[in-house]
Amino acid sequence: MRENKIVQLTDVSKMYYLGQMGYRTLREDLLNLFRGRKTEERHFWALKNVSFDLGKGESVGIIGANGAGKSTILKILAGVTRPTSGIVEKRGKVGALIELTAGFHSELTGRENIYLYGSIIGLRKEYINRLFDAIVDFSGLSQFLDTPIKRYSSGMLARLGFSVIAHLDLDILLIDEVLSVGDFVFQSKCIGKMLEYKEKGVSIIFVSHNTDSIRKLCKRVILLGNGKVEFDGDVEEGINKYYILYSRAKVETQKSVPAIELVKKSLKNSLGQAVTVVETGEQLCLELNLNAKSELKETYFALFIRHSNGMIVFDTSSDLLNREKYDFAPGQLISLKYEFSANLLNGNYLVGVNIAGSGADSSPEYLFYDNNLFSFKVIDHISHQGIANLNPKCLVEPRE
Repeated sequence: MRENKIVQLTDVSKMYYLGQMGYRTLREDLLNLFRGRKTEERHFWALKNVSFDLGKGESVGIIGANGAGKSTILKILAGVTRPTSGIVEKRGKVGALIELTAGFHSELTGRENIYLYGSIIGLRKEYINRLFDAIVDFSGLSQFLDTPIKRYSSGMLARLGFSVIAHLDLDILLIDEVLSVGDFVFQSKCIGKMLEYKEKGVSIIFVSHNTDSIRKLCKRVILLGNGKVEFDGDVEEGINKYYILYSRAKVETQKSVPAIELVKKSLKNSLGQAVTVVETGEQLCLELNLNAKSELKETYFALFIRHSNGMIVFDTSSDLLNREKYDFAPGQLISLKYEFSANLLNGNYLVGVNIAGSGADSSPEYLFYDNNLFSFKVIDHISHQGIANLNPKCLVEPRE
């Protein structure tokens, strides 16, 4: 492993077996052998020749659809499972929060589980004693400390586990999606703690579907698809590719021919003029002319607007606004209009559309997706901070 790297994976693959082979007895295997029966073995590759490295103090986010291989990478790095092939190298002490119940005993109290979990990850009792109050304070679970954790919610378990991990002297921190079960305040505390670790030079691998959290913590993202690295690089570019890859995959699994064709598009102001620069609060109209290539049922149309930093600033859909879904015949033309006020502050924004529905004999699916139909710039002549323009008014009246 190179000197400036603290984690390095080289052509790492992981195969899992499926089927009944794990449940047969030795007697059944021997009988099948003598009778000439072939035992059916099925397998799938959770990871396929994955390679990447991580420098000291670097934070990388791993994203991808469910089943892409994200958690498998963390389990391999944590030593929970071994790769089928490839080389895994790491330097220093590793702390991992991968599964909520890992290292906990449901019959023990929160207090007892702090000591149990700490001992499992290699902490001495004296060390835990010294940090105990800080761990409990961070978790916010002091009133439940002597309650068996079988009565804890998943969010409380996440609090307990992360609070122990957050007070370790680590070189590498592995965090899975488990933080998503916590409340907003605790998630913010977790991100803050991980940023502290980052400042101390701890290397972090963070698996999450929460792209805003990825943006706060990481400057680099790895996108996984079907066990392979689809992208490794800039966070915004990676998240954009994730949205496109996921939506295209949804469409391709259902139809080889697009169900909806985009014929014409426009973004205009209240005067009917095409715009790329608008004043804050200006009225805009997005219009799409579409063609249904096949019979469609229960169709709805979602609109979203993203800031150039990737944050979704607005998201709605026709079924939420109109309380209705639509059916279309093959070859039917569709006119879609969204009117909205650009109550936004200075910045660059992207307009995207997602269309979902079902065919005559199919389940609901994604029919069309484009996260960059239009881009526009908002000009705000009054200096504000933030993203939204709430049209504030201030009244000051001197009184005696």
